Amino acid sequence: MGVKITVGNVEGSFCVTRVDASLIWEVRWWPEYLWQLLFKQASSNKACSWLPSSART
Repeated sequence: MGVKITVGNVEGSFCVTRVDASLIWEVRWWPEYLWQLLFKQASSNKACSWLPSSART
C-alpha cells in the first residue's frame, strides 16, 4: 500500500515515532483491526503517552 512507518522498539512494544506523508493519504484504507493492534501495543508503552486516551484500547 506504500505505507511506511518508523517504529521504535521499547521493552518489546512498538511506538510510531514518525509517519510518512503517504500514510496520511492511505491511512483511511487501514483495516480496523490494524488500528486496534497498533494502539493496543502503543498504549502499553510509556513512550507513547502522546496517544489520545480515546485511541487506547
